[in-house]
Amino acid sequence: MIFPDCDCLAKRVNEYIKHPTDPHVLNESRVNFYNLAESPRITGLIDGTHVCIQNPREHEYVYVNRSSNHSINVQAGCDYNGKFIDIVSKWPGSTHKARILRESKLCKKMIHGTLKGILLGDSGYPCFCWLLTPYLSLTTATQRRYNIYQHRYNVFRRWKRRFYLLHGEV
Repeated sequence: MIFPDCDCLAKRVNEYIKHPTDPHVLNESRVNFYNLAESPRITGLIDGTHVCIQNPREHEYVYVNRSSNHSINVQAGCDYNGKFIDIVSKWPGSTHKARILRESKLCKKMIHGTLKGILLGDSGYPCFCWLLTPYLSLTTATQRRYNIYQHRYNVFRRWKRRFYLLHGEV
């Protein structure tokens, strides 16, 4: 049975999924992101995806996302190497990613300064001093180049290629 294995993994999740605090690791991430996108101080990426689920018995309507599928809206952050540094997977599909971020421990830690660095997120997220989002109206070549790099980074692209099961219903 798979559920005991899931429980075991869930109990140990904080051992493996955590935002780096070691200055050397953060600096390495900054250097790697800078070499790719010429964006200083970037230490991670944040994104959301919908993982389809079977119709729940209770409160079914809150799990319906904008594509009319039942889902869990999952938010994750990753470092330069694609290693997850934060995951939130408790919100129903109708929940907007901005709310998931605002309610997350990651957001609170970034606001209070207990986590250092800057994250890149897509236009579904609000812009903060620690979270950069794409430019909505492009007026310079630098802004266009920034948006191109911003679009290339996608937390879930590699994950969904590796675990094709996530394209269907879990």
